[in-house]
Amino acid sequence: MKKRLIAATAGILTLSMALSGCGGVFQGKEGGTQNSETSSGSTEDGGTAKDSIVIRLMRDPDHCFTGEYANQNTQEPVQRMVVEALTQENYTDKSQVDPLLAESWQADEDGMGVTFHLRDDVYFHNGEKMTADDVVYSYATLAADSSIATVYPWIDFAGTEKVDDLTVHVPMNDFNITWEDDLQFVGIYCKSYTEANKDNPDLYMKGCVGTGPYRIVSWTTNDSVVLEKNEEYWGEEAIIDHVTFRVISEASVALMELQTGGIDVIFDAEYTDAMDIENDPESDFRVYSQMQQLQAFLGFNMHSSHVADIKVRQAICMAIDRDALIAGTFDGAGHVPLCVVPEVAEAVYYWTEEDYPLSYDPEKAKELLKEAGAENLELTILADSNDPLRKGAAEQIANMLKEVGITLNIKLLDGTVMGDTLVNESEQYDLFVRRNGGSPAPGGVAATIINNIGNKCHHDDSPITAEMMDMLNEITTTADDEARLALWEEYQTRFPEEWLSYFPYQQGDNYVLCSKSLENVKWNTFVYNINEWYFK
Repeated sequence: MKKRLIAATAGILTLSMALSGCGGVFQGKEGGTQNSETSSGSTEDGGTAKDSIVIRLMRDPDHCFTGEYANQNTQEPVQRMVVEALTQENYTDKSQVDPLLAESWQADEDGMGVTFHLRDDVYFHNGEKMTADDVVYSYATLAADSSIATVYPWIDFAGTEKVDDLTVHVPMNDFNITWEDDLQFVGIYCKSYTEANKDNPDLYMKGCVGTGPYRIVSWTTNDSVVLEKNEEYWGEEAIIDHVTFRVISEASVALMELQTGGIDVIFDAEYTDAMDIENDPESDFRVYSQMQQLQAFLGFNMHSSHVADIKVRQAICMAIDRDALIAGTFDGAGHVPLCVVPEVAEAVYYWTEEDYPLSYDPEKAKELLKEAGAENLELTILADSNDPLRKGAAEQIANMLKEVGITLNIKLLDGTVMGDTLVNESEQYDLFVRRNGGSPAPGGVAATIINNIGNKCHHDDSPITAEMMDMLNEITTTADDEARLALWEEYQTRFPEEWLSYFPYQQGDNYVLCSKSLENVKWNTFVYNINEWYFK
């Protein structure tokens, strides 16, 4: 059986090697493609024209505890500069995983465990050297007792063992090809420091000690996080001395701050703001964009009798004008996906516009509803009250479904309440809007569909999608590339006609707005290379 990554020993790389030489990761809208091969590095004297940078975050990063999976998206810009993992996604080929705190690894012959060989030159911010004891503690104590262990149930965090001071063995509960990618989300913490400060409420905020290129100076909830360069960093020293993350929820306020010099960078910028800058040749700012790992989707509650007939689900999809939805709710951002998985996934299957089985066709939708005996249907859709895009999508979808005779009642819930409702109160809804995604690494998206709460809630214990879930599990447990990719294509092509538990309506992009003088901005699926940025 041919194995991909699982049975291979990773090459020895440092963080700086993993981040350098990555051409074309972002598209620089100002002046065409931003070629990071020609712009990488710092100024000629090895420095930077400015020694501090201020970056806008849309929401508070919460903390730097990597065990809380639900908060990863908001944590990552801060967390990844402070706390590091054993592995990290490659900046050029996102299907590959590079060494970080581990310099190499070997999987067991049966794929049911992996031995990591740690770097011998890594020190925490408090000056203590990282050893196998810290990795075992971070996995067997911290990760094993956190939500991330339920997201990656195939990894036996609790069973992690020290082989020697620079070697650890991580066993697996089940064989799964995604473990190498999954472990980039599990940070390594200093055992002695964490134990001594475990009752400190600021332990994973301003008290957080990691191994990253920056250390935390201050943390003011819902306001700012200030970092300073770690001059004792084991890898290549960061170029910019000080990084401040400011929490600015309103896009208009963030743009004004950028224009007046209050901030240098906007993460998660609005599409309209990005287009305004791109179309202004006199602008002092640059736009970087990259496709998101997520798709916005309409989810079907597979336990609801109202949508149990696939003709009803197909009719609902065909009643939705996705072009109009993107033009309205998303102000034109992103595009209509002609596929059923995020476009960053491995081996995406694309239909043509003519062949796509769920194209907008309200007359066909009416016919399907009539065939299913589901005319004058009344349904309930859940949406996050704090997310204007999801709320707006629900409202537009309701208006579109009205045209084919379906009344859609919108129930807005706080994000936390909505998550609990999705899982525990399936009788309360028929549809919901969320985002669906995953890593582009082999099996990454398949694993997310299986385990992400936004997907799992409507698949679990549903006879309609039982075969689908079995196939996804088989995809993530098949190490042979050819066999896995054949299963993956079969899943995608069968999905619209046999299962249709969700319907993607927008493939989005991430936009970063910044000063034209900021160079070498790169991003893998999960994190920016802030430690390599510089001002020319």
